[in-house]
Amino acid sequence: MAKGTTFLRADSSGHMHLKVVISEPDPEGMVLVVSVTSAPATRRFDDSCILEAGSHEFIIRRSYVSYVHSVELNNVAILNEKFRGELVSKPDVTPDVLQRIQDGARASRFLPRALKKHFAYF
Repeated sequence: MAKGTTFLRADSSGHMHLKVVISEPDPEGMVLVVSVTSAPATRRFDDSCILEAGSHEFIIRRSYVSYVHSVELNNVAILNEKFRGELVSKPDVTPDVLQRIQDGARASRFLPRALKKHFAYF
């Protein structure tokens, strides 16, 4: 999966979240994947990257990138999930939105330290 690729993937409760691949694969085929979720009205959240409604066809209300929920996934594993119907492909984010998400990853205090190695593949 190339950076900018998006898909819907269920969380542990079965709720579908928009996921965005924000790095090219590293030499082991691993990519950095972030999660987008609706911005809460009543509690604090990581505001490193806020995406307004319309930033992507799936984003219909003000949302944010939840860097704390970022994961490193194997490209082949993502494709296998896709072929098994466990995730739903969505259109890629625009280059501008991708850049904003990557910049937010660099700025966020919540991105797990171990995942920062993927900055080399932005």
